[in-house]
Amino acid sequence: MKNEDVVFIKRRNISDSETVEKLSRPNFTRDLSSEDQTHITGNGVLDDRHIMLFQNLLHEKFPMVDGLLATSIGEAGQFPPMQSDFIQILHTGTFHWVCVSNIGCKDKSTVNLYDSLYGGVTQHTKEQVASLLHCTSSDTIQIQVQPVQTQTNGIDCGVFALAFATSLARIPVKFLSAGES
Repeated sequence: MKNEDVVFIKRRNISDSETVEKLSRPNFTRDLSSEDQTHITGNGVLDDRHIMLFQNLLHEKFPMVDGLLATSIGEAGQFPPMQSDFIQILHTGTFHWVCVSNIGCKDKSTVNLYDSLYGGVTQHTKEQVASLLHCTSSDTIQIQVQPVQTQTNGIDCGVFALAFATSLARIPVKFLSAGES
């Protein structure tokens, strides 16, 4: 194993479960403000509030998918245990958004990474994935980089991450629908 692939876990415990819940899924309004609409339609970069708003909408539409939590939870290394298939958008620490998911993975220590501007997996991303999987410093995780459509500019990573999350959220529904027929 190469030295740059070693992940050191930094976890701060928040003992109050109510505080963790509030941090995990903030209560945003459903509607974008006119400022947000102008920002987004004017080719502005999506920020954590835009990402969280959209993840909340995805969670409402696909409640059987775990994750889709506040991106700040990843920054703090405080993801709650994922009970089932999950999708999560992460900030890489380098002004970039990516999507990770365990949907389609063979074991619980593996995640798929969907990155529209792949330049390697940052240490910050590795630590967040370890937090999502609730790994300890002795656990091994595997991050599988998936081939995806790439962005053609330096600002659309958030839009691509949301598109990947939306596509992934629809996968379990397809399997459930196919099984009911």
